[in-house]
Amino acid sequence: MLANNSFTKCVLSGNAANGASISAGASLNKFTACHIGTDIDGKIALGNIVGVDIACGSQNSLDSLNVISGNYSDGVRIRSTASCLNLVNGNALGPDVNGNALGNGGSGIALLNGAWANQ
Repeated sequence: MLANNSFTKCVLSGNAANGASISAGASLNKFTACHIGTDIDGKIALGNIVGVDIACGSQNSLDSLNVISGNYSDGVRIRSTASCLNLVNGNALGPDVNGNALGNGGSGIALLNGAWANQ
């Protein structure tokens, strides 16, 4: 993924890898009101391996109303010392749109390998 993209009301589900991969210095990407790991209605799990994987990306935003549930591993994975200043705020990590449990197979949010200054 490159820099400065905005994704609104998208469905990132049922992939054999990650729903979204942000890497190689990609920055300023924003996800709002997306269903990541669920069907279009946000009620049925259609998991990815990881919902959103941020490796070597900074200043990306998963901000407001994303449903990140039903993934086989982590909902959001932020990893490496180059992954900083990312924002994950105001999302449903684990439940469906109605608050019923779907879960993720791993953590809702995993901070790994020196990821720092993320919120």
